Amino acid sequence: MSPSSANRALNVMRAAAAITVCVGHVRAYLLKPLEGNHFGAPTRVAYALTSLGHGAVMVFFVLSGYFVGGSVLRDRARGSFRWADYLTARTLRLWLVLAPALLLTALLDRIGRHAYPHSEMYGDTARAVVNSGLGDMVGNLFFLQPHVVPVYGSNGPLWSLGYEYAYYLLFPLVVVGVAVGTGRARRLAAVPVIVAVALVTGPQVMALFVTWVAGALIAWKEPALRARVGRLGGLRNAARVVTLSALVGAMCLDKVLGGGVGHPTVGTYATAVCTAALVVLYLPDVRPRHAWVDSALTGSGHLAESSYSLYAYHLPVLALFSTVLTPNGRAFTGSHRPDLTGWGLVLGVALALIAGGWLFARGTEHYYKPLRDRAISSLSGQRRPARAASSPGGRRAAR
Repeated sequence: MSPSSANRALNVMRAAAAITVCVGHVRAYLLKPLEGNHFGAPTRVAYALTSLGHGAVMVFFVLSGYFVGGSVLRDRARGSFRWADYLTARTLRLWLVLAPALLLTALLDRIGRHAYPHSEMYGDTARAVVNSGLGDMVGNLFFLQPHVVPVYGSNGPLWSLGYEYAYYLLFPLVVVGVAVGTGRARRLAAVPVIVAVALVTGPQVMALFVTWVAGALIAWKEPALRARVGRLGGLRNAARVVTLSALVGAMCLDKVLGGGVGHPTVGTYATAVCTAALVVLYLPDVRPRHAWVDSALTGSGHLAESSYSLYAYHLPVLALFSTVLTPNGRAFTGSHRPDLTGWGLVLGVALALIAGGWLFARGTEHYYKPLRDRAISSLSGQRRPARAASSPGGRRAAR
């Protein structure tokens, strides 16, 4: 495990982002909407704080840029970056969760269509029906959503994976392919690919690339940034609290301005800036004085390790469950009042989904590292004969 991935504070951010998305969906699918109802100020505040899913995805993008972009920069600096290894690792990482999540979506959506054909979730014009073709599934498997194919079935959160994979391609293409110090031939090969990726994914994906790059820039300047944060001394915790408050405010602004898929706002970019600032402030990991806080932070690592699974699997499960619970099989807008019983239901369902995400990860993400190492080792074994053949003796033998 690299020092970066062992940072417990950043693990808390990863877990919190996934839980924010999940809780937001649970609340929206189970409780009555604000529109058409006269709820008090506390309920409106609670609804606002459980409506920050789009901002949470921006947190994911910044963290992904820091972790994945940072690994690209380190490998480039060492001269050890290899496209085959990199693409194998990144694709396997996403496929291990995405493939079973797509199959689960197909199964649960089919059950919903048969059991509740006239519901809001599974009716003839619902996404779970219209976007359920084999082509849609294959397109999602190859990260072409939402710019080429629609997001598959009821699993709306998968939209971000199409963005994420585009950034996985674009960043090393720029850093390894066209950055200062690369050869002319490599640049000539990289530029058309960059243009092709940009054209296929479209301006909406490119508009958020800067949020991902923000995380990578932190990794690039990490030693200097870490030293500066270290010099803050006692002011560091105060700066963290202020920045976290600013992050929540930016996420709320993004929601108020209508930030969403394909619609970045000033709040979207403010969220990315605040997230980047918070990541910088937590480069020196937290060292709590109390044992129970230390244990809680360590436990958050388990949630962080299953955050991708929670994100990718929870919505089709929630969609079917909320349809079963809701009178007349309706969904999208819940029918339960935001009283003690309603919020208790939200909490219970959210905890169940989080636990399910951990179990899902045990069967998927848990096997990533050994599978990655085996795949890359296999690729390395295939490269050795090629390198031997390119040696002087190898070239003479080929002739």
